Amino acid sequence: TSEFPILCDTCLGTSKFVRMIKADFDSECKICKRPFTVFSWKPDKNSRYKRTEICQTCAKLKNACQTCLFDLQFGLPVEVRDKYLKQKIALQDYQCSLNDLYFCEVLGKGKFGQVDLVHNKKHVYAIKAINRKDANTHKRIATYLINERSIMISLCHPLIVKFVKSFKSNNFVFLLLEYVNGISLKELEAIYNTKSFKVKEVRFYIGSILLGLSYLHFKKIVHRDIKPGNIMIDKNG
Repeated sequence: TSEFPILCDTCLGTSKFVRMIKADFDSECKICKRPFTVFSWKPDKNSRYKRTEICQTCAKLKNACQTCLFDLQFGLPVEVRDKYLKQKIALQDYQCSLNDLYFCEVLGKGKFGQVDLVHNKKHVYAIKAINRKDANTHKRIATYLINERSIMISLCHPLIVKFVKSFKSNNFVFLLLEYVNGISLKELEAIYNTKSFKVKEVRFYIGSILLGLSYLHFKKIVHRDIKPGNIMIDKNG
């Protein structure tokens, strides 16, 4: 029904039969402070009762669970999601052209191209360059490039590198991406050398990877090249 609370899968639970109990009195929404109908339920037999904390109107506006206030698409706190979206909007510079970018250094080389550090007057970016001759000679590279661009455009998640725009010249195709100021997990392993990661660090990194992968799977996308060298850790850890 229309009154059924808006909940994420974690809060709703795995039980096929959930009994929703409607409270006798309304409660105050934690966001808009207006009264709303409160529901409580048990996600499973052995768990404690959960209850709705915000009204349906606020949940719809923020696309969030009424109980945990996590975004229903990203699986992250609403505050984290909003901060990410502000950063993504700030990165988008539709007037930026290839001639506005200044080369800084080479960040790395891959199977199909090279990634450089560039900047303009506003932002620092990473730019991936792919030789058009290779793409024209090998259909596999051309298909890979088209798929990568279309996938990157469709993604919007705080734990996935942001796509800005693409360019092309007579010799190269360029993908302009967010620059992650940090190191890869592979480089971090080398720094630790024989030392082991702390348990809380392992939990955090694995949890972040799983959140990113669950979003990709939600978008029907399979990542086929997961390795420490492709996992970036920013300056905040």
